[in-house]
Amino acid sequence: MKRFTTTFPIMLTIMMFILLTGLCGCSEKTVTSVESMRLSTNSYNSGGTVYEISNKDGKIELCRYHIVYSGADEDFKLEQSAICDTQEFCELMNTCGVTRWNGFNKDDWGVLDGTSFSFTAAINEGETISADGYAEFPKGYSEFVAGLENLIEEYATIETEEVTEYKAVEPITELGWMVLSISYCDGNIAYETTEKDGKTELCRYRITDTSEKTEQSAICDTQELIELINNCKVAQWDGFFKEKEDTSDSTVFTFNASIANENEFGWKYIGAGGCDEFPDGYAEFVAGLENILKEKGNIVSDNKTPEPIISVESMKLSTGSYHSGGTVYEIENQYGEIQLSCYREVNSGGDEQELVLEKSAICDTQDFIEIMNTCKVNCWDGFNRENHLVLDGASFTFSATVNNGQFISAKGYAKTPDGYGEFVAELNKLLEESE
Repeated sequence: MKRFTTTFPIMLTIMMFILLTGLCGCSEKTVTSVESMRLSTNSYNSGGTVYEISNKDGKIELCRYHIVYSGADEDFKLEQSAICDTQEFCELMNTCGVTRWNGFNKDDWGVLDGTSFSFTAAINEGETISADGYAEFPKGYSEFVAGLENLIEEYATIETEEVTEYKAVEPITELGWMVLSISYCDGNIAYETTEKDGKTELCRYRITDTSEKTEQSAICDTQELIELINNCKVAQWDGFFKEKEDTSDSTVFTFNASIANENEFGWKYIGAGGCDEFPDGYAEFVAGLENILKEKGNIVSDNKTPEPIISVESMKLSTGSYHSGGTVYEIENQYGEIQLSCYREVNSGGDEQELVLEKSAICDTQDFIEIMNTCKVNCWDGFNRENHLVLDGASFTFSATVNNGQFISAKGYAKTPDGYGEFVAELNKLLEESE
């Protein structure tokens, strides 16, 4: 015990020395000067943005560019610039720990519509920093981007009118799809368009925490809708994201669309959003959508009571997603009962898919019919919807023959009819109970 008491202070001293030495060795470098900096970001929804600095009369000029794509080429359009104090910029880099980013290189390939970035900087008269990532970011990244935006907002050198003039775009000539979601204090609604037989179907949905009900739909001439979009200058909304502080009973909107014009190559995706702040033409656009629904619309049958299913002759449900592959549920009538089979789609080489039986179950026909009625399968006929904002979602196709000849057909991508989830759960439950 005496020996331990004597040596303990020495051991403690050695441990403290090692700890302090390690801490000193790992101390973060301080940015005292910055010669260059370039940050490029790119995402599926908002496109590309570049922040770049240059030294100007002993200060720093910070510029923000928007990347505009024309075919395989990209063009950099100046959106805003700011002249700020060099020491203030160095302080931002130090606060966000930018020197720690050097060597960062991470990718989350499970995300298909994420944001990528690349960062380079020359600091302290000879040191360099390099980092990049996809859907993965170093510590302090978001704070750094927010700091750049704050500097631009505080020290902006371009008048707002000039920026607005730059955002002017060519009138669109083609509409791929459009989704406008609005959240009010008393509920949420969404307007969505899909192409249908050479025309455009406009639908208005009422959204709650548990369901999405179609309130009204209208088949309209696509050019009529494009004219409304151009009159309200919707293409200029791209990049609009503003919100008011300290608001109650707020109105929140998000807008996404795929558009094209005859002077640019390919489709362009635009996005906007706001909280109690709206771009020019917003109110007129919503009013125009409502007018189309009023003049050409009809109340859809989401809420009607379906004719009950009293017999089922066939049923096939195919589901698939980027992550889980394809699954097929199919039934066959056997001696007054139903055989339910579940197949897994397996790639057998090339583009060919082979169905491999995973599970099967024998169930009472009336029990199966009751499940279909409970899940309102008879209301699915004609369902055909897609969520274009989801790149790695699940798709389904459904077909059934019921009531001695009545045909039901439905399909969707990242969108499903009422009762779909419950129906799939019941099919899996039947298969599990048979094991």
